[in-house]
Amino acid sequence: MLEMYERALKRTGETVAGTTREQFADPTPCSEWNVETLLDHIIGGCLTFAAGAEGRRVDAMNQPHLTGEDHVSAYENAARAALAGFRAPGALERDFTLPWGDSPGSAALGLALADAAVHGWDLAKATGQEATIEDDIAETLYAMTTQMMEPKGRWPR
Repeated sequence: MLEMYERALKRTGETVAGTTREQFADPTPCSEWNVETLLDHIIGGCLTFAAGAEGRRVDAMNQPHLTGEDHVSAYENAARAALAGFRAPGALERDFTLPWGDSPGSAALGLALADAAVHGWDLAKATGQEATIEDDIAETLYAMTTQMMEPKGRWPR
């Protein structure tokens, strides 16, 4: 799954690089966010997982203005830090300290993969870029998320 996460980060990075500051106020498929707040969430997600790998509880997923003056560099630095956290020796076998509680590294990786792939797709849709998720990543995410959903309720299985 680590290799899939790396590919999802790369694909999202290409989308971030194709996003202009002029698009920051544009709407996204996430109705509560515009392009800039979605970018903040994507960058913040990477920073949250990177900190969690180091045993620090940081909730950067909803912090504003993480894009800074250079949203591409901000994303690249955050993605590099998150990937390094998951690649650290023994990272997938130990707990990550996350805002919602400690999670096994392997579970945190699944969440990070979902965050990168899905929100990368959201950003691509919002900015008129190619919105795709590779088949193996989509299948992995589908299997992971359907296990978390009840067969009843507002979201169909």
